[in-house]
Amino acid sequence: MLRKELRYLAPEVALSKRVSLTGDVYSIGVLAYELITGATIDGGPDSPEEADVDVLIDFHRHVTMQILPPRDWVAREGHIGQIEASLPPQQLSDIIMRCLGKEPDTRYSSLESLAYDLSTFVRICRTGGDLSRFKVGEIDDLARFALPVRPIHREQQLEALQVAYKHIVDTDDQTRVVNISGLSGSGKTRIVQYFVSELEAPGTDRPTVVAWAKMHESNQTPLYSFRQIFTSLLDRYLADPTEDVKQWQQTIRDTLGASFQLFLSLLPSEYWRLLGADTEGRNINELDWPKLNASLSK
Repeated sequence: MLRKELRYLAPEVALSKRVSLTGDVYSIGVLAYELITGATIDGGPDSPEEADVDVLIDFHRHVTMQILPPRDWVAREGHIGQIEASLPPQQLSDIIMRCLGKEPDTRYSSLESLAYDLSTFVRICRTGGDLSRFKVGEIDDLARFALPVRPIHREQQLEALQVAYKHIVDTDDQTRVVNISGLSGSGKTRIVQYFVSELEAPGTDRPTVVAWAKMHESNQTPLYSFRQIFTSLLDRYLADPTEDVKQWQQTIRDTLGASFQLFLSLLPSEYWRLLGADTEGRNINELDWPKLNASLSK
């Protein structure tokens, strides 16, 4: 069922099962897209045959694919003679695309904000008003509270992190660990998040991917930091459309060899499929999916 209905799940929900407040907004956007265009957001069949489905590829595609705006889709299909094109208003297309943002922060922040724009759009259409004066998401943007992007009065800490990073780059030191300590609530996480975002920003001289872990004194889970670091890297690679997910999956297996099963047991179960294993640790690429699905349906 998950495979057939994957497109209705927000990318962050499909990827890690972590429900977001804007996940329902995404699902409504998918439904609206299909009502307007008569097609699925991924351009594929509504219910693909089980034998034609590759779990890893489907998840990667769902998280990274670019969705053609509904107005553009209708215009394209009408141009090639597939349908009689009656273009939806640009504002309606924009509302749907705002629902379908890949990142939660790029969607409507709430169902109330979405409902406001939809009711405003309907009112203008019914009264023959000027749609060009309607700005999609204007009220939603005004309702958001956003903290400053750069941490305030943390120049000294950011400079210290930059010095440590430069040392690692210059000496090619792959084993160096940087620890940040401080009182709870002092802004450590915010500093690290900002610093990492600067390092990973597109167009930097040295392409960088950074993984980090947040320690909790009360958490006694074995290798907890390792779990955080590796799962964050899995999230990055799965969300990167330029990566060959099959290739890095095989690289991990080849590198770990006989230790792969032990390694797998340290990770949350939702990440097992991303590494090519089912819930029992078996290689999903070697399973007979049509036969397995038939047995599960009985």
